[in-house]
Amino acid sequence: MIRASFLSRPALGIALALATVAGAGLVAAPAMAAEKQKAPPPLKLKLSKEFQAASNAVLIQWQNTKKRPDVLAKQAEMKAAEQALVAATTRRAQADAQKVYDAKQVELLALMQADSAALDGAIAKIANNDDKYQAGSIGLDMGLFANSQALQRKGLELELQSGLVPADKVALFNYYVGKFAYGAKDYMAARTALAAATAGGYHDGEADRYHAETYFAQNDGPGGMKVLRDANELAKTEGRPASIPALQRGLKVANDVMDVSNVGYFGSELVKAQPNTENWGDTLAALRRAGRYDKYVLLDIARLADRTGSYSNGSDYMEMLQIGTNLGLPKEVLKTIDAGVAAGKLTKTDISVADAITQANARIKTDTAQNLLGGYDRDARLPTAKPATIVGAGDSFLSYGEPAKAEEFYKLAADKPGVDQGLVYTRMGIAQYDQGKYADAAASFGKVTGPRAPVAQVWAVQAGIKAKGG
Repeated sequence: MIRASFLSRPALGIALALATVAGAGLVAAPAMAAEKQKAPPPLKLKLSKEFQAASNAVLIQWQNTKKRPDVLAKQAEMKAAEQALVAATTRRAQADAQKVYDAKQVELLALMQADSAALDGAIAKIANNDDKYQAGSIGLDMGLFANSQALQRKGLELELQSGLVPADKVALFNYYVGKFAYGAKDYMAARTALAAATAGGYHDGEADRYHAETYFAQNDGPGGMKVLRDANELAKTEGRPASIPALQRGLKVANDVMDVSNVGYFGSELVKAQPNTENWGDTLAALRRAGRYDKYVLLDIARLADRTGSYSNGSDYMEMLQIGTNLGLPKEVLKTIDAGVAAGKLTKTDISVADAITQANARIKTDTAQNLLGGYDRDARLPTAKPATIVGAGDSFLSYGEPAKAEEFYKLAADKPGVDQGLVYTRMGIAQYDQGKYADAAASFGKVTGPRAPVAQVWAVQAGIKAKGG
């Protein structure tokens, strides 16, 4: 299952090509290419007298520093280390390359120490918003030069505080402030900034997932999952595609905290957005774990794994063999064995598999001799038939591959007093699904409430996929 992943520190610095710096007249427009926007004309700032003198001195000093051979050489070393980090493919190589990159960045920042100290001195003399914007622009330029998140964050925060950031850039600036704060483990500041970014309509770059991570980092699973759910619902309202990494992250957290309701939500949204075998496997595995279900519910989860071809490994097949054998479902046991063998996950010579085959064949022989299905077909129709008999008829016909008959008996059982409606409507939906009646199946799954609801929720997604020709 996917884990949260974020841009590396150097990648963040490169990505941050913001029009603010050009707006202050500090760097050339080509640096804005990452945002694919034209730089605005330089702002006409009215700086306070004392700050202007200090900032002019900082600018002169900084421009000279950027030209020094030792500084340029160290920056080149850092960039080379960055390229090695990007090229690294194994975790060990990435960790080693990160150490080298970090060391080179520290060395570059040491050469810039006098400049950053001079900037801090100028910041102490700020008297108005124009001063803040100018100081922020200088700080941001220093940060971009050294790929320093701390300096970039300082610059962006000052510019935001000035109130002079163009309205269409405010959300973007908050996004980067939030990411930089998150990188510094300043989670509350990151949350505030990222909340402002997403509220301002910025959802690129997994902004909502970063926002949720500020909760997860402080062990607030419910808070983070609410952020992801709200973001996903907003994306649907606005016609934007779902974020697959965000849904995968929500599913993982829901599984970790054993929140089966959120497993149902994130799992169903995930397979709806990207119905591949891996996502189905992760969703069903999370349902099994977080739901703490009994064998009757686990059976219907296994049936969905069968219909979606998403058994993950041999143990999943074996679980279905055990449940099917225990509940007396020989046809499904044999079907599962055939599927497991075809997938290369089971072998018929395995003792457990061979034993399951023997028991299944014996059960089929007994059921046939006793006319099990004929007896159910007769007894379940009697006016005096108990709900358990009617449901048992549906279960037997469903297991023996007669979904039309199964549907009939589930419908008879649905309104009987004391019947487990969650079970009946789930299996009615499965019987309808097996007949290709996908709209009816989805409707039946939609009637399921209580503990089975998350399972029915993902079944309904699969019915919807099939209804659309999937």
